[in-house]
Amino acid sequence: MTPEQRKPHQHQQQQHHKRIRVLVSKLGLDGHDRGALVICRALRDAGMEVIYSGLFCTP
Repeated sequence: MTPEQRKPHQHQQQQHHKRIRVLVSKLGLDGHDRGALVICRALRDAGMEVIYSGLFCTP
């Protein structure tokens, strides 16, 4: 096996460094956001990048 064949493919190397990005948003004007926060924490603990829009961001 040649040294070139032993190297992992460039596509495989990039795949390992790419994190999944998730946007979490809660619709409505009430303050019941506990479920969204629990989901955010679980996704973050699983290694994903989580973007939480927060409360009261309805246009």
